Amino acid sequence: MKIAIAGLAFLLVAAGSLAGQTPKSHEKCIKRVPGDWGPNFGEQWHHNEALYWGCRLGVSSETVATWQKAANEMGMAQQISTSKVDGQDLAMIEEMDGSAHCFDVKVLVHLDGNWKIAWRLPRARNSMDYCTGACPALKADMSGRVLTIESPASADPKEDTTFNCRHVTWHKEVFHWTGTTFEPEPR
Repeated sequence: MKIAIAGLAFLLVAAGSLAGQTPKSHEKCIKRVPGDWGPNFGEQWHHNEALYWGCRLGVSSETVATWQKAANEMGMAQQISTSKVDGQDLAMIEEMDGSAHCFDVKVLVHLDGNWKIAWRLPRARNSMDYCTGACPALKADMSGRVLTIESPASADPKEDTTFNCRHVTWHKEVFHWTGTTFEPEPR
């Protein structure tokens, strides 16, 4: 009887470890990393960021580190999300960098055992188009085959968004998954 119970306990532990982790709240995950993440956007910062996002998403920190490396992440991951589309695993990293709060969004696809960039936020006409300053953060949402990017700007041309952003308007861009990348929605 003891052998059967021990065997059952082993199977339950093994099944739990294969099933992956359960995604957790910001409050629970922030407690898993030290208060000082290290120099901004350095190696220690990205290590702690991988611990945090692994906890949030219910994946290993090694998986997040693989995404960071594949995306060549230089700034801070503002948001990371995953999706499965037509049997393909996708990971989206919304990255913010610099005092002007400039954003970049990259979608990775898992192909042949490796993560590769499948799509990147198009470079705008004005290099500051995806820099939000004091305006709210850029919003990126990947739902199924649709990727939506909403970028804020001040509606007041005289307002210096370096210090404040009281009159916000949003510019929305929609992209559709083609099986290999996201293409802009036809206008």
